[in-house]
Amino acid sequence: MGATQRHKLSLVGLMPTAIYRKAYEAGMYLQEARGDEYEFEEQAMVPVDFSKWKAQHEKDGAIKSTIEANNCVVTNHSTGQLQSADQFISWVKAKCGFRLFDIPDDHPDSYLSKAISTYRGYLSEQNCTYVWLDLTIDYSPDSRTTKRVTFELYSKICPKTCENFRHLCLGDLPNVKKGDGKTVRTHYKGTAIFRIVKNGWIQGGDVSNPGTMKAGNGGTSIYGDVFPDESFDVRHSDEGVLGMANNGPNTNNSQFYITTSRSEWMDKRYVAFGRVIEGLDAIREIHQLPTKPNQSPTVPVMISDCGVLDLHANKS
Repeated sequence: MGATQRHKLSLVGLMPTAIYRKAYEAGMYLQEARGDEYEFEEQAMVPVDFSKWKAQHEKDGAIKSTIEANNCVVTNHSTGQLQSADQFISWVKAKCGFRLFDIPDDHPDSYLSKAISTYRGYLSEQNCTYVWLDLTIDYSPDSRTTKRVTFELYSKICPKTCENFRHLCLGDLPNVKKGDGKTVRTHYKGTAIFRIVKNGWIQGGDVSNPGTMKAGNGGTSIYGDVFPDESFDVRHSDEGVLGMANNGPNTNNSQFYITTSRSEWMDKRYVAFGRVIEGLDAIREIHQLPTKPNQSPTVPVMISDCGVLDLHANKS
């Protein structure tokens, strides 16, 4: 008599959410209770990778409708069956008596708290640095939107470049005096996203001219006016790539760009050192803004706040 075939189940979804954690715990419970029949795994993804996964499967109506239920999908690879997180949890309840607990989200043992803690644990294992920018668009005096963008910095590939960006996000270093005698604050907070290149990139980081959209000719680094190109190993193969703007070889300062499309022509010319992992929708929204002839947006776009992601905190 042959052995029973085990069904392989996989969970894909937004990791730092309560519903994802509930589905994960249901899957682990199922594997513990019925391990002879079911094998469960999670496919861990940062939000931007899950967004791309969704886009790749948009043509599949079954997957799209299942994802839209709550941004989680459980796939039975043996049967091809798809379930939303809610459907999967209900199925596991009926299958082997799994149950959820009613715990407020602000409790340290809540599903949301566990999800965020697990997500940050996952990030800490990647050996990267994580920083964030709050980008504010002033559409009008009565219409303002602020969205957070989180970046993964490849500190193993470009340690000096990443340290420069990290400190500029923190604003924890003293002001510096540039070669022209001007004193500059080494902090991105209050500076502008001053350039939008359609189907190319958005650009900001001129710390020499905070509080104004009339920027683009200044900047400084934590190492001096400029610092050398560190590595060209990171490719501009997708939207959301973070890199240092320059004025020729070895002229990096504080100005940076975020690609809005595949831009392979930038390889070997500009130092890319990170990528967007959360908030790519904010970059797309800025990219869609109308621009002036000089490529500056017609409405102010500012870095209203910034910092380093604390992977040891309970919540953001």
